[in-house]
Amino acid sequence: MRKLFRGVCVVALLMGLGTARGQVTISPTTLFVDGQSQFQTFIVMNGTNVSQEVSLDYQFGYPDADSLGNIFINYDDPVRETEYSIVNWIRGYPRNFVIKPGQRRVVRLTVRPNVNLPDGMYWARIKTRSAPVSPEIGVQPDNAITTKITVQFEQVIAVFYQVGEVRTGLDLRDVDVSTDQGVAVMKARVERLGNAPYLGTVTMRVFDANNQPVGEVRNLVSIYFDRMLKMQFDASQLPAGEYRSEITFQSTRSDIAERHLIPSRPITRSVNFSIR
Repeated sequence: MRKLFRGVCVVALLMGLGTARGQVTISPTTLFVDGQSQFQTFIVMNGTNVSQEVSLDYQFGYPDADSLGNIFINYDDPVRETEYSIVNWIRGYPRNFVIKPGQRRVVRLTVRPNVNLPDGMYWARIKTRSAPVSPEIGVQPDNAITTKITVQFEQVIAVFYQVGEVRTGLDLRDVDVSTDQGVAVMKARVERLGNAPYLGTVTMRVFDANNQPVGEVRNLVSIYFDRMLKMQFDASQLPAGEYRSEITFQSTRSDIAERHLIPSRPITRSVNFSIR
C-alpha cells in the first residue's frame, strides 16, 4: 500500500521580486486607492505548467530598519496599526481561486472605511499565496512510499488609501560614511515629514579628491516613519585617499507611475571620508 508523506515549503517573495519566470506573478506591485474611486485591480498570472491554488490575505506592516540600518518588514506595531491600518476595510474578489497554466486572473479590490479619517495616507499589505493544485486521490502510483513536497510561494504587495491632502518629505541627520574591508558604508538618521510615507529613490555618488566621480549606487527607498538608512558602496578598487560621498533623495521611482507619487523637493547631503 502506498504511503504518502506531505510537506510544505514556503518561499516568501518581497514586493517587487515576484516577477521571476516560471512562477505565479503579481502586477502591479503597488496599488493606490482614494475616496473618489474606492476600488482597484491587480492581475495574478500563472507562469508555471500546472494549475495553481491562490489565496489572498491582508496584514498591516511596513519597511523598517534596526539600529544598524538593516531593513525588515515590521508586522508588529499595534500602535501605528490602530492609526494607519486599512486591513479591516479591504475586500478582494475573488479571495481564493484556481488559475490554470499560462492564464491570468483579475482581482478586484475595494477599500471602504467606515469612519471619517484625517487627511493622510493609510495602508496594508496583500499577501498572495500560491501552490500547485493537489492531485486527485488515485492519480499517484500506488506501489511505493513517496514523499510529496508542496512549495508555496508568498508574494507581498502594498495597497495605499489616500484621504484628502497628502504631503511628504525627508530630513537627514547624522550622515556618516565609514569603510571596512573594501566597503564604504553610509548611515543616516532619516526623519519623515508630512502625513504620508516617502516613496522615492536614493542615490549615493562617490567623488575623489579632484571631484571626479568614481562610482554610484542607486536604490528604491520607502520611508514610512523615522528610521536608520544604510547604503553600501564597493570601494575595493579605489586607491587610498580622500573622498566625498553625496547622498540625494528624489521622489521618483521606476516601479510606480508618476501620478501616484507625492512630489517632494530633492534633498542632498555630502560627507567626506577616507580610504586607508
